[in-house]
Amino acid sequence: MITLLFGFLMSFPVFAFEICNSENNYLEMALPPAEPSAAPSSFPRVCIESAHLSLPLSGFYGFCPTPIGRPARTHKRPCISEKYVSAVHSGLVDVTDCFGYDPQLAYATFMLESGTHLNAVGAATDVGIGQLTKSAIDEVNLNAFDRAYRQASRSGKPSCSRILPAMTKHGSAIEERCGFMSLPENPVRNLVYSILLLQQNRRVINNLWARLQIDLPDAVDAERLKTLMSMLAYNSGPAGIVSVLKSYSTQMGPTLTNQHFDFEGPDEGGFARYINSHFPSNDPVVRKRVSKYVGHVMASARRMDRVAGGRQECVHVKYLMPPIRAIAQINEQNRAQARGLVKQYAWSVAEIFKTCHDFEFAFLGQTLRAQDLTPQLRAVHHRLCKR
Repeated sequence: MITLLFGFLMSFPVFAFEICNSENNYLEMALPPAEPSAAPSSFPRVCIESAHLSLPLSGFYGFCPTPIGRPARTHKRPCISEKYVSAVHSGLVDVTDCFGYDPQLAYATFMLESGTHLNAVGAATDVGIGQLTKSAIDEVNLNAFDRAYRQASRSGKPSCSRILPAMTKHGSAIEERCGFMSLPENPVRNLVYSILLLQQNRRVINNLWARLQIDLPDAVDAERLKTLMSMLAYNSGPAGIVSVLKSYSTQMGPTLTNQHFDFEGPDEGGFARYINSHFPSNDPVVRKRVSKYVGHVMASARRMDRVAGGRQECVHVKYLMPPIRAIAQINEQNRAQARGLVKQYAWSVAEIFKTCHDFEFAFLGQTLRAQDLTPQLRAVHHRLCKR
């Protein structure tokens, strides 16, 4: 995953498109002419341009002339031209419109993952706008793509008709990873896979939520929490985080409010701090990264909105603005009890999965490794994956 650098962002909201040169025009010839998005949307193009400008001029970009090949960080940042910004903006608006996903929520995730760059290359060859990995591509191919293609084919939406030519299934092998960066299939192909992954995360979270019988007080906006957890699962997988929520809600009981789910706040008793202490990983670096992911998504989306003019068009106000902060007055939780509860619920969830892929998607997400898991979960992984 790319670590975003924001220090040099421009402080004014109106940007001039770049003048392309021989070092950064490698995408230009293959991009379609710049056109306003035909799908109805209030999501402005300047949000994409702001995101594109938020990454440095070098260090994160590759070029794939064909769908076959392994991406590498070989190029400078592509020219931030009207054609480039328009292609990414139109693709995002069309794919979200076709599949019924909010463009502001998709933008927030992809802003953090890649700065919404079509040719962003992660350190481990995570690729493109959604920084797709093998596990993510496999999950979509196995459990989401065919259903989504039938839905798009039967839909009367013009947006679905526009994306269908580029909505083709592609393999996950490292030698095929360029297929999620190359033109003309992208940015649409990458956005299709990335948004289907977000939706698949939500399906799994809904199922696990029901299976573990998570019951939150009325003071908690459960829909908002499920949405944010689906975004977190893009990084960590859905199973571990749902196990932690079940433990947290069991310990906290009726005291919970939206304030406890302020993913940026300092509250000692807040959910983010609880994740940092109890996410089912033996690696404190992993726990800390997972606990901060949603907070980074929220903060970066709001920052891009300010850069783009501060009209709250780039950021989803309901889901990505933090609650009013105040230190929660709660009793210190019993850490031993918490560890035991998370272990119990994670084990219950782990028993659901019968294949290596399903377990890895649920517990490893896009960034975790088997060695990051607790010994109990590593044993399940070894049994299912025999490695």
